[in-house]
Amino acid sequence: MKTGPPGAIGARVIALGAVSVVLASACDGEVVPPPAERFGQIGHIEILLATPLLVGEGGFNQSLTWKTSGEWILHEEIRYEGRVGDSSTIGSVGDPSRLSPKYAELIVRLHEAPGVAIFIPGLPEGISHDCGTTRTAIEVNIFDADRNLSRSWQQCVSGSLSTMTERGAGPRYTATRLVAAGIQVRDATVGADYRSPYYGSIPFGTLASGENAGAAATTPRLIESESEWLRFWRSIGMDGTPPVVFFDRDYVIAALVGERKEAGQTVHVRNIFQTAGGTVAQMVERVPGDFCSPHSSINFPYRAVVAPRTAGPHEFVMLPTEYVTCDD
Repeated sequence: MKTGPPGAIGARVIALGAVSVVLASACDGEVVPPPAERFGQIGHIEILLATPLLVGEGGFNQSLTWKTSGEWILHEEIRYEGRVGDSSTIGSVGDPSRLSPKYAELIVRLHEAPGVAIFIPGLPEGISHDCGTTRTAIEVNIFDADRNLSRSWQQCVSGSLSTMTERGAGPRYTATRLVAAGIQVRDATVGADYRSPYYGSIPFGTLASGENAGAAATTPRLIESESEWLRFWRSIGMDGTPPVVFFDRDYVIAALVGERKEAGQTVHVRNIFQTAGGTVAQMVERVPGDFCSPHSSINFPYRAVVAPRTAGPHEFVMLPTEYVTCDD
């Protein structure tokens, strides 16, 4: 018989065995009810982080979900002026059941461990704190599948998933417990050394993307005026007025890679870094995987993003190509 770490079903079998012993020892036919499962023992825990960038003009959102089965998924996105610039999703690989016992241990600690438990009167539930334009809002949601209920807590913290610390968390002093929960979920899933692809980037937002930049559009470039922006807008076959860009404070980065011969290939701006010597914009091509059966098609992928002006010179760097699933 195959054996392994007990998952949700195994946990219930163990619990039922314990209950039968209790029932058998009851006197005079008295029925002793089984102990209730801890809230979230069967379900998932979700850590949400909303980090403001550029004093609230931009933002960086992260959502890390960990299930009883051990499976986890992390979704991240960076944005500017209400527009998403880029997003990324990664998840567990291999046999997730190896993480199932760690999930169960965390749920116990969040219920019972001194200094760690979040099911306490001193940490009120609900989403009620405005963390302003400089601090990250951290939200911990626990979903109980058997009860079909969720419980949520939200406080403020400094940093993102990679860098958050208990120091300065608030406004409740018990906010440190939410940070501790987030760190434990991070370490058990993506790892303590995880760094987001957007870590350190200035914010940016996508204005336009597609496959018809034209044969002359082969190299990335900056667009720094309304007249340049309008010419580019027309060159990619767009009608009407382009999205408004305030060129006194922002500019447009046009990510261009030239001719490609398969449908579905896209180009993305991954991050924009300010350095001592200027500004570096990193780009990446995303290509459908081998089993997506993309058809041959001559196209010229492009993406235009708006970002706050930074000092030059400006350098464009192409990251290794990403091969994506058919659903992405």
